[in-house]
Amino acid sequence: MGVHSKAERRYRCHTCNKTFTEAYGTPLHHVKPDTILVALVLTLLTYGCPTQAIVHAYELDERTVTDWL
Repeated sequence: MGVHSKAERRYRCHTCNKTFTEAYGTPLHHVKPDTILVALVLTLLTYGCPTQAIVHAYELDERTVTDWL
């Protein structure tokens, strides 16, 4: 692997020559909202916080929280 673009945080595989982002293959891949919010929600879910409480507190859609999980 090598760096393709530092500014865009993209990398290039030397084997297949494809580029990818640093979030590829993680729960943050294709996440449009603030990544800090996603990390916070995932942390709350990990510690057993009910989905409905997170949905109400952060005004998120339940399907969004489920997708992140």
